[in-house]
Amino acid sequence: LSQVAIEEVTAEHQLVDGRLPEEFAPGHVPPPNSLPLARLRELAVQLDARRPCAVYCDSGRRSASATYLLCERGFDARLVAGGVPAELMTESR
Repeated sequence: LSQVAIEEVTAEHQLVDGRLPEEFAPGHVPPPNSLPLARLRELAVQLDARRPCAVYCDSGRRSASATYLLCERGFDARLVAGGVPAELMTESR
């Protein structure tokens, strides 16, 4: 899988949060784009296939699986290496 550091993510990227809704609600990296891993196959249609994706979770484990699934579907998806620390997940809905 291709990786990107959270500091390297630009406005060109679609940020994809692979955590569960109850993990997403208290805080996430803006702009919000929640696609929980368990529902990724059905929710991937919400993404723009022409833009690269940066996929994250809190540890990097679920986002690795989500990145793989998006790549299988033809997306230019990159894994946010090591996940995103809680202090960067500041925006809430």
